[in-house]
Amino acid sequence: MINVCSGICAGGFGVNHADLGPKYTGSLVGISGSIGMIAAILSPIVAGTVFKLQTRGA
Repeated sequence: MINVCSGICAGGFGVNHADLGPKYTGSLVGISGSIGMIAAILSPIVAGTVFKLQTRGA
């Protein structure tokens, strides 16, 4: 069931770029993928910092 829902979500996400700018679909996918990767790289760093600050204050 999770795979089905994931597939439906991924299909809608990919088509959305083509609907927004048919000429620039590749660029839009690249930009959104880059933003997603930046968030994926920074989130563990931010979470680690928050947890360190919480343990010091307790």
